[in-house]
Amino acid sequence: MRFLFITALVSLSTPTFAEDILYEPQYWNDESLFLNESSDNFIESILADNINFEPLIVYHENSLIRTLARPVGRLKIQYPSGKFTTCTASLVAEDLIITNNHCVPGTGRHGAVQAAKLEMGYYSDEGNNPEFMSFEVNTDPMSTSIQLDYSLLRVEGEPGTIFGTVQLGLRQPENTEQLLVIHHPGGRIKHATRGRCRAGRVTSAPRGSLSHKCDTLPGSSGAPIFSDRNELVAIHCCGTQVTGRNAFNEGKLLSKISEHAGSNLPINEGADVAQIDGSEIKVDGEEILASATSEPKNAEEDFDQCLSLAYLSRDPEAIINCVN
Repeated sequence: MRFLFITALVSLSTPTFAEDILYEPQYWNDESLFLNESSDNFIESILADNINFEPLIVYHENSLIRTLARPVGRLKIQYPSGKFTTCTASLVAEDLIITNNHCVPGTGRHGAVQAAKLEMGYYSDEGNNPEFMSFEVNTDPMSTSIQLDYSLLRVEGEPGTIFGTVQLGLRQPENTEQLLVIHHPGGRIKHATRGRCRAGRVTSAPRGSLSHKCDTLPGSSGAPIFSDRNELVAIHCCGTQVTGRNAFNEGKLLSKISEHAGSNLPINEGADVAQIDGSEIKVDGEEILASATSEPKNAEEDFDQCLSLAYLSRDPEAIINCVN
């Protein structure tokens, strides 16, 4: 019998963690994960009915949002019972990922973490994942903090040489600044959340938290939160049960994580120009330059790339021009 532990998609009025989704041991090596029919339908309906959850499979593989998301993967975490849950993790070096402390080494709620693996290139639940690869993860963190809810974990096989690494930024996002979250909500295929996704207040140090209005689900823990300069500035960790205008999620600022991690976290910060797989994108000027490697090959790719460039430029007129 398969069980779904999802009694709370969001947590208490103070920031706490959502309940884990636990999968049965037989699915440990599978790309697509299954629960009972009603639970699967429940998760799929949330993702389908909320337009803020964008499945990245709908964008061309050479579109810039797909390129930005390429270093982000699904993290499977196994417990003594053989059951496992999922989080999201980002490659910050060739053999290093960042995720939440409550993912690995975990809270102990289900026992000590026995194994973890990073799965990259999971975009389709129909088996059409030509780049899908799995990498073993060392569950003994190089650096971790319960308070800052982060862990840096070594990964075998140097996946960063294949999938690249995220751009890191140490600044604090401005209140209401547009944000972007790349994640595996519910352990499902890779999604982006950018609709109505914006920064809230930054809490005082040493807690180092950023409130944000970006839709997430269990499985989104550890997801990178990108600023409007396309830099990872925080990692998503938790939410609240407050509804309406006062509802918010919480992320941990990379600037505070960097202070704690020291030299264990390689900073590749670029304040003015973000390098995305050979494409140079000016985020504080008018011009956007794309390399020849990302030239559109057909009308559909041309449209996808146009929208991606318009999003990255934050120019509303550019979006209108794409449609016209």
